[in-house]
Amino acid sequence: MIFKLVYCIYLVICLFFGVVPIFGAITLRHAFTILMVLFCFYEGGVKLDKFLKWYMVFLFFYVLVEVASGFSSIIFSKLLGTYLASFTLYMATKTMIKKYDAGMLIIGVLVACGVVNSVVAIAQFYGSPLAQTIPDILHIDIAEEELDMYEREDLHGSYVGGLMGIVISGYFLSATSVLALYNRKGKIKVYNWIIFAVIFFALFLVQERSGVAAGLMCAFLFLALVSVRNRKTLVTSSLVLIVAFFVITKLGPRFVSFEDTRYVVQGMTDENRINHARSAIEWVLHNPMGGADCYYFFGGYYPHNFFANALLYGGVYGGTVLIGIMIAQLVKIGKVFLSYSKGKISSVLLVVSCVTYLCYTINSFFHNYSLVMGGEMIFLLWAMISSLLEREKRRLLKRRLLKRRLQNSIMKSFGKTVNSKRHGRTYTNNRSLRNPCLWKKYPCRIYGQSSGKRITTTS
Repeated sequence: MIFKLVYCIYLVICLFFGVVPIFGAITLRHAFTILMVLFCFYEGGVKLDKFLKWYMVFLFFYVLVEVASGFSSIIFSKLLGTYLASFTLYMATKTMIKKYDAGMLIIGVLVACGVVNSVVAIAQFYGSPLAQTIPDILHIDIAEEELDMYEREDLHGSYVGGLMGIVISGYFLSATSVLALYNRKGKIKVYNWIIFAVIFFALFLVQERSGVAAGLMCAFLFLALVSVRNRKTLVTSSLVLIVAFFVITKLGPRFVSFEDTRYVVQGMTDENRINHARSAIEWVLHNPMGGADCYYFFGGYYPHNFFANALLYGGVYGGTVLIGIMIAQLVKIGKVFLSYSKGKISSVLLVVSCVTYLCYTINSFFHNYSLVMGGEMIFLLWAMISSLLEREKRRLLKRRLLKRRLQNSIMKSFGKTVNSKRHGRTYTNNRSLRNPCLWKKYPCRIYGQSSGKRITTTS
């Protein structure tokens, strides 16, 4: 119980209060990271799995080139402030899933944080004095800076960032809008749609274009997956989603009275993004070991692309490792979707975690917050996916063992001859009893009690 409470507090701190100072350069996240590590040690959850080991290979090349370039103070600050927190949250999340089966609790905390961030963003847009001063009161630097720019009308249009800043809110709200549709049995309830509408409306006001697109696509994908066995539910859910999107995007701008939105007045164009990514790739071609901080020091701009960021931070070697990690993750997610559609996997929690992780991955193709920079939410979601996958594998293994034991016990009890009336064939050895057709498709009616009597299967 104490571990769950500390975990929830730590998760909220990582999301909202990561840079709040408490003593000198020590922040609230630093202090709770140390506390969370101690709790993980106590629970036996400090383990480096395959994902963390490969990620440490990427970090090795990143740290090596940063130290050689003279930016050791910056890289060690990132290691202690960002990457250590992400590693800790990853291990703590796996402990929550494996030992406490607290997947629903994690989803509930994330959706609650999404609703709070949405309410603050909506209130900021309508000019609430309290909502505009909350980032200053809580010392949330990114949101406070962007809100000041909004008050000076230096931005395109009237978009706001809530408690997390514009870009991070775009990521987080698009992900929590998908999580809001989660239900344990896969049936979307009315309250799911209400929470989704609130979060998606705030996401539309934040005006992070890739976040809106990714959230909408992943919501459709989740609805298609959970309704794969019921086409009527799929059609109904899709119509509700389309109507909600139409009301928010068409009636919303008229209702809130702004026309110079980022959907019309663009901030960074696609051409600029391509040019920034091209500049980063050219730097890597001349400096194969990478060196992100050195690149920024000489006037380079953030690439806004996962692949360019991976090569820029880890060089050719570390970047290749990280790109390989992401490809392997996407392959696993694709296998989960395929297995769920075929009925081999029944965990809706696993499916919604995979869809949400895919939502973050889509956003990382157009922004910098990604697996490269050690995003806490990305580590948390992959910890949930890997833990739930291990649970599904154990469940399938147990089911196979029970099925095999049942077959062996029947073979030992009732003899060797099996007659199938439907196919007109007689099997005369024990191997025939292992035929899946006899166990999956046809109910068995057994005549006789001794091992020498005949066993007949009827349909």
